[in-house]
Amino acid sequence: FASNKFTVPVDGTYLVIMRCSAQMAIDDLLWGAIWVNGAENIRSMSDSALVSNVSPVCSTIIELDATDYIEGAAYHNFGAGSQNITGSSSPSYTHMMVHKLA
Repeated sequence: FASNKFTVPVDGTYLVIMRCSAQMAIDDLLWGAIWVNGAENIRSMSDSALVSNVSPVCSTIIELDATDYIEGAAYHNFGAGSQNITGSSSPSYTHMMVHKLA
């Protein structure tokens, strides 16, 4: 990882999982997305019927070449005002995992 990106070290099939989390008000929306080489690959969305913490998860299995790069992104519509993406080192509410399968 460097500069919030994961650069693929070798060609292969990779499992990528990205989870983001935010405290949400009623009717807020939170999207999490995995981007590959600067383009959105897959997106997950959660909405909130209550004031609560919401954590959409995206996952994909994708063929990647060495030097391809992966990024995670989050968007929150902030219907009730400014909110923060939740992050912590333990437990980690917002994170991305990359695993080479083959």
